[in-house]
Amino acid sequence: MRLEKKHVYFIILGFVFIILILFIFYFSRDKSLLDQTEIDETDFVVERTSIFGDRVVPSETSPNIFGSITEEDKSFVTSIFSTEDSVVEDGRSKLFQLFSGPVSGFSVKTQKPEDKKDTLYLVRLVTRGVGDVYNIETSPYNIIKETSLSSIKIQGGLVLPDNSFVVSIEDDTKQINSKGLFVRQKEDSGLSFTSLGENISFVGKDGENKFFTLRETSDGVVGFVVDTTKPTEKPLVWKSGFSSWRPFWGKNQNIFLQTKASQLTNGYFYRLNENGVLTKLFGPEQGLLVLHNESTNTSLIRNKLGLFLDKNQTKRILLQTDTLPEKCVFGRKHLYCGVPQILKNFTRSGNRTQTPDSWYRGDVLYNDNFYKINTDTTVVTKIDLETQDSERQEIDLINPRLSDDEKFLFFQNKKDYSLWVLEL
Repeated sequence: MRLEKKHVYFIILGFVFIILILFIFYFSRDKSLLDQTEIDETDFVVERTSIFGDRVVPSETSPNIFGSITEEDKSFVTSIFSTEDSVVEDGRSKLFQLFSGPVSGFSVKTQKPEDKKDTLYLVRLVTRGVGDVYNIETSPYNIIKETSLSSIKIQGGLVLPDNSFVVSIEDDTKQINSKGLFVRQKEDSGLSFTSLGENISFVGKDGENKFFTLRETSDGVVGFVVDTTKPTEKPLVWKSGFSSWRPFWGKNQNIFLQTKASQLTNGYFYRLNENGVLTKLFGPEQGLLVLHNESTNTSLIRNKLGLFLDKNQTKRILLQTDTLPEKCVFGRKHLYCGVPQILKNFTRSGNRTQTPDSWYRGDVLYNDNFYKINTDTTVVTKIDLETQDSERQEIDLINPRLSDDEKFLFFQNKKDYSLWVLEL
């Protein structure tokens, strides 16, 4: 049977229509994998505030030591840090909240006073938003509000041993982390402010009054070291045409730079020495994330294949767990980590999450358990909290800090930026 011309046209149009539908379907599917910023409003319960943006509301049943400081509360915290009560009694959890307000930055000092039996842990913090400064002492427990930076826009923060601060503030265009300030306390108890420029990131040197800051420019970034004890000396300056870096600094002289991590692109990890020479240690690797211990030349590495312990850049061992390296901290013989119960997740709206992209964007929040990893044997052990997981608030661990004696792990909960302590 011979088809008429109009029938042929209809058939051709039908094929074109089907191909167009298929193209739109696959294009939309690929786009959702590249940019999953749309989340169903039922995914998380959020609180909208002009200062903090969208953040998950903490559980109403969470512990709240700060905010209702009774004599019983003080006794409770003192007993946690006291050697006389080193054994957990009455089913008390080893995990507790030290400060319930949102914290932008904190430091921890470990001291052993000669006239006291117990080790003294000194926590100094600056809050997000208004920038209130608090000192917290243990054994006996005491908390003092020292001063306020008098700002309602503080986002990130860094506390230095000499009690100075580096903070990032939100500018008038509502761009987070866009302006940096160095804040020092003057002899008359006032504050002096020094601008560090716009679009900055920064990291401190462990136990020293130094920080490294990266400032974006039209040509990339410029990085410089500031020693607050020698303000007249010329800082180390380093330039790069690539603008997306995350800096790290440990106890030694070298600074480490990680290119912006993404599941979809290759990443690199570099060492920057005190002479401004940049040396590549790892990369290119897809989805690369690195936590490096310069003292032992050991690295915790995550890429698209899993989580590895790398020794001397020559031997890489696959670990029997998976987490993001920035959720971990190196001790003398162990890594202490927050490990998500479900790392590769889906939102309730059905979008597939990416690791770590979705977490950085805030599209997903994790519920962590706590583990230690022996860096010699690579044995992974879950830390017993002495309580049921269902009885505690969900924790998405960020900014871990070990006390010098490795008896306590201090960290923040990304869900509300509160400050927590885990008794190890």
